[in-house]
Amino acid sequence: MVLLFGEQGLILALILFNVGQCAFSLALVCYTPNNALYGELAWHPPHVKQWKSVAKQWHRTLKMDESRIKHKCFVYCNDKSGSYCKNWQCVFNSHMLNIGMETLVVNSSNTSAKYFSSEVVANSLQSHIIYIMER
Repeated sequence: MVLLFGEQGLILALILFNVGQCAFSLALVCYTPNNALYGELAWHPPHVKQWKSVAKQWHRTLKMDESRIKHKCFVYCNDKSGSYCKNWQCVFNSHMLNIGMETLVVNSSNTSAKYFSSEVVANSLQSHIIYIMER
């Protein structure tokens, strides 16, 4: 735990590595739900962070020079993705369809990487909240 003094007063910054240590530092019992801990620490759930990384990779590869091998493989796999071929582009496209971002995926070459990944995070987080509320 690190204490930082700033202009606004005392700011408590928890520099810890996993959920268990954070729960211990907040004096929570071991049966506290992880979602409550994420909310208390203002963290995104791990799968939302994962979709942010996937969206950045998608956008970076899409904007890549067309003569590079990685871009050629990306285009080939994207063309082959479908019900008979389950690659990461197929999983990404189905997730974007589930969170209502299929139009942004089609027009992602016209957007910045930061905007694209922030929209993916916002919509994935909204989908996660709806899923939690329905349970």
